[in-house]
Amino acid sequence: VEKFPAIDVVIKHEAESALPQLVEAVLDERDFSKVPGAVYRRETQVAANPPAPFIAAADIPAPDYALLNLRDYREHNRQHPYIHPGFALVESGRGCAWNCSFCAPNKMWQRHVRYRPLPAILAEMRFLAGEGFDFIFFTQDNLDEIFLAELSAAISAAALPVQWGCYARLDRIPEATLERMAQAGCRLLFAGLETPNAAGQKFV
Repeated sequence: VEKFPAIDVVIKHEAESALPQLVEAVLDERDFSKVPGAVYRRETQVAANPPAPFIAAADIPAPDYALLNLRDYREHNRQHPYIHPGFALVESGRGCAWNCSFCAPNKMWQRHVRYRPLPAILAEMRFLAGEGFDFIFFTQDNLDEIFLAELSAAISAAALPVQWGCYARLDRIPEATLERMAQAGCRLLFAGLETPNAAGQKFV
């Protein structure tokens, strides 16, 4: 907001809860003073409102797939398989437990980790499988070992006909959990590696 005059307002943290107030403010003479988390210009100064509380895990919304042409979405992802041919993205939750200085989610979520209820995740996966998506990628950063074990058990029990992938830290997942993940259809794991050397890590 300070550096780019074309940007009128930025919402800090989660925007869903602030969106109704933001729309009202835009329609009402652009008064952003009551919009949770808004960073905006008040005359010549930049003002910042306190953000709204983080959304509870059970209230993290799933996409309204009725607004999408799922066939086009699926075919686009088959033609441009930057994750996997025919993939779909699913939000397993929000937040990351780690405090990496280089990472935007650290600033955004402030280490406030929430996982959506497993039945909601499985229902979304089942729906997408029925629409022809055969690979699910969970967008949340660094899923922890407890959640991954529970997720893997739930996917195996539901016998979902999809493969999947996620982000995780390899130094925090026991080999037994990795085996459960593989048995449940996990075929892709994104993990960040700079160097295994402690002195090199400190230098980085």
